[in-house]
Amino acid sequence: MKKAISLGLALLLLFTTLSGCSSPKSNFTSTLRQFSLNEQYTLNVQTTMNEFVNHGQNALFKNLEKGDSLSAKVSIDEKQKTTFADVNVYKSRVPFHFEALQNNKTGRVYIPVNTLYELNEDSKQVFGKDGQEILDFVLAHNTALKAKYLDFYETAQNLLGFTINQVAAEKQANEIRRLEKETLQVLYDFLNQMDESDFKQEKGRKISLQLDKQDLSELASEVMQVWDKDDAAVRLLSTGKEISKTEAKRIWSDLKETSKAEMKKLVAAKDEDLSVQLTLAQDADSKFKDLKIRTLRTAAGNETLFDFSTDIEALPFEVVQKMPEENKIVNKKELDKAISDGLKKYLEATR
Repeated sequence: MKKAISLGLALLLLFTTLSGCSSPKSNFTSTLRQFSLNEQYTLNVQTTMNEFVNHGQNALFKNLEKGDSLSAKVSIDEKQKTTFADVNVYKSRVPFHFEALQNNKTGRVYIPVNTLYELNEDSKQVFGKDGQEILDFVLAHNTALKAKYLDFYETAQNLLGFTINQVAAEKQANEIRRLEKETLQVLYDFLNQMDESDFKQEKGRKISLQLDKQDLSELASEVMQVWDKDDAAVRLLSTGKEISKTEAKRIWSDLKETSKAEMKKLVAAKDEDLSVQLTLAQDADSKFKDLKIRTLRTAAGNETLFDFSTDIEALPFEVVQKMPEENKIVNKKELDKAISDGLKKYLEATR
């Protein structure tokens, strides 16, 4: 009996010792995994373009400039299927702020009209001189809308003249959520396959990891497979839009081929490099605190083509407000009047 107890204690001691042993890799991946399981969380995300040299080789980046930034405080409630985002964009030295409330189940997005009334003169530069005058005129003649929300879909339908299928919109929202989860799983699996030596323990409960261009090429390929499976990307492009399935297939095929060719060319180029540096910080309870991501691309002579950083910080959860009731949403009659007022002002300005 004593031997059995001694053996049990020895096994317990061994198990406890092994449980206490963890590596930078296991800490990194488990911290991300644990955070991803949260059903309610708030993040502060800040992305800044630290350096950018536009050689016009990629249309995707042609409008970016050094100093451009985007910050957003995002609260997500998976239980209620809702999201709220408070976003600040700084583009070409012009700031712009907006808020958005989303019903993740239906895909509907609601924008508080009040944010338009709160725009300062600097932010209004986004609309241009004539646009500012039109906006000011519309807001001044529709003050009853100040406490309401714009339904993004309804507004788009009225401004662009096409109908959005609500059933298709809900289907699309579900498809996006599914792809997000599968993409995160691919990322998690990819990190788990990396060598222990790739993860470095830093001071202050921080762990770093650097992905080189070969790593990024492989990761991009795996993500592409997820989006390619069962025509997921094609369905996403064509569902509820004025794009046929044939056209969506062509767009997706072109995007895939272009991306593959770009990555293949980059990997083969000896004088060009692309890297992503990840630095994860844990709090005192070994939970996710923040993640800093630096993406750097260099060319011959170590010239920096672009260098941008993204900081993702966990904040105490902020409750997402309830979806607006019908009487708090700008209706078609009110929207038509606002559009009519804007058109009237535009015609006056162009005479």
